[in-house]
Amino acid sequence: MIPKSGRLLDKGTSGLLLFALDREVGRALSGQFERGEVAKTYLAVVRGYPLENGEIDYPLAHMADEHASMLAGWPAQPALTR
Repeated sequence: MIPKSGRLLDKGTSGLLLFALDREVGRALSGQFERGEVAKTYLAVVRGYPLENGEIDYPLAHMADEHASMLAGWPAQPALTR
C-alpha cells in the first residue's frame, strides 16, 4: 500500500522469495499475489515495552544512505503500530 505521501513504508524491509515445484502451482501463487489475496504480517523486534494498549506511535526519521540528498528536508513519516 502506498501512503498519501507517495512513499512506500516498507521500502527497506526484507522480501520473500517463493519457489514453486511446478508451473501450475507457480501460476496459482503468482495470481494470488497479483490479485492481492496474499496477506502480509510484519513482526518487529522492539526495545523496551509498548504501552498497555499495545500502540507505538513513533515517527520514522529518514536515515542517511546513498539517496540521502534526495530526502533532505523531508519530515519524519508518521508511524502508528498496533
